Order: sequence, then structure tokens, then C-alpha cells
Amino acid sequence: MHSHRGKKAKVLTAEQLTDTCSDEKRPRLVKCRVIEQFAPYANIRRLTLAAEEIAISCSPGQFVYVLCNAHSQSYDPLLRRPFSIHFADPQAGTIVILYEIRGRGTQILSTKQEGDQVDIIGPLGRGFQIPESHDGEFWLVGGGIGVAPLYFLLRSLQSKYGRECIRFLVGARTCDSVLCRHEFAAHCSQLFVSTDDGSEGYAGFVTALTEECLSREASLRNPIIYACGPMPMLKEVAAISRRWNLQCQVSLETKMACGLGACMGCAVKLRACEEPGASDDSNFKYALSCVEGPVFSADEIIWE
Repeated sequence: MHSHRGKKAKVLTAEQLTDTCSDEKRPRLVKCRVIEQFAPYANIRRLTLAAEEIAISCSPGQFVYVLCNAHSQSYDPLLRRPFSIHFADPQAGTIVILYEIRGRGTQILSTKQEGDQVDIIGPLGRGFQIPESHDGEFWLVGGGIGVAPLYFLLRSLQSKYGRECIRFLVGARTCDSVLCRHEFAAHCSQLFVSTDDGSEGYAGFVTALTEECLSREASLRNPIIYACGPMPMLKEVAAISRRWNLQCQVSLETKMACGLGACMGCAVKLRACEEPGASDDSNFKYALSCVEGPVFSADEIIWE
């Protein structure tokens, strides 16, 4: 019998979704004021919103669900868009979204200016797990726009453990598309860059760079790997982590329609148990990425 986590989810509002959450952690529907929006790179936007309730309660790896309409009376496009939280500043009461313009929704969002209002729900999902104590390193691996949630994680790890135990590996197609290099470099001990075309740093995928960095280490300091990027990249990072017997958490870039666990369109196939010899063909269950993710332990995912 195959189990299906989230099978009976009938969540239609943020409040219904989070009956078990404390008030300060409960997702909220918030009308946020745009503080600023600019283009740090071609086709990339950095959007800062005044969202105090979310800023004080969110954690790295969580996301917000944004209504990308042209004005308050419009429902075009109908579906909200999920965006990971790039950074949150509880003192300033702001959150930052780093996103790529890919379609109609993000194109409309990119036109928002200072003072405009944006309707969002958040914080949503389960984020990265940061250990209470860890005598070792943290390796953050990001590809393309997948680096977006890793900056918030980087700042949180630095605050708790200091920068000397953190390495950041970022991959991009070309040197012109390496995102946030200066921000990352300022908060980690080492920044490694890979480009598909070899125009900067390691020539090849960031996954190959990760394996090479592991191989060069005379003695590994028990690194925990955190990764976000395209699914093929995450699948390979998971395989590398398994070969090296390392803990690994991945943030999945799954498509979401509702973001609240109601439509079940973002189901992820997971191993149901750790029984020796159990086949993935029968030993599996499903989890909803929007509720039980988007961050999962890499070794619990059935990569297909």
C-alpha cells in the first residue's frame, strides 16, 4: 500500500493550513508596500517589500506566494507565483525576493515601483534545517537563479557559526550570469565559481566543481551540503553526497498552483521507510513540496 502524505489536505487559507503553528509562525495574507525594485542583472529583479509580520517569522528556505496582478481589481494572471525569500531583515521589517523574468506573471511583477502594493501570503513551506551544533563545515551549492534562497541561509549560518566554516559554490552559464558573487563572498570563507562555457572559474557544471573540491580536500571537516537549483543539478548533488556519505538538504524548484497544499500539483516521491533491500517501486510515498518542502533531505527523495 502506498501512503500519500498530505492526501487529505483541504487547506484553502493560510490560517487553515497552519492550525498547528504558533501565532508568530503562522502564514499571513499581507498587503506589502514596495520599498524598491531594481535590476542587478539582465532579466533579474531584486524586490524589497515592507512585510514586518513575515520578516520576523520566516526562516531560510521558506517562500512567499505572490499575486502578480497589474492592479488590485485584477485577477490576471489568476494563479499566484511562489518565490523563495532571498533575505529577511526583522529589524527593518523587510523581505527581499530575487527572481528571474520568465513569463507574464513575473513580467507584471517587474513593473512594480516604490510605493506600489503587492499582495502576498507567507511565510510558507519548510525551510533548511540548521543544526543546533556542528563541528564541521557548511557547503552551499547553487545553480542559476537557484542561488536565491541560499543567501538567507548563508547569513543565518554566518550569524550562528561564523564565516570561516562556510564555503559557497555557485554555477552559471557564463561569467555575466553569475549571481550575487560579491554578497556571497562577503559572508563565507571561500567562494568557488563555475561556468558552463568556461568564461570564469571552473569550466563545467557546479556539480563537477563540487566533486573536485571534495576530492582535493586532504581531510574533510564533516561538511553539510545545502543545494538549490535545477532538478538535474540537485539529482547529481544528491548522488555526490551519497558517494561521500555526507548530509545533504535540497530545495526543490517544483511548479506550484495553489501553494497551500490543496491542489496536490507539487507532489514529490519519497522513500517510505529505510528497510534494507526495500524497492523504490513499492517503498514510496508522496509529499507536497509547498507544505512539507520545498526543502527535503536529499537521501529521502526518489530521483527519477
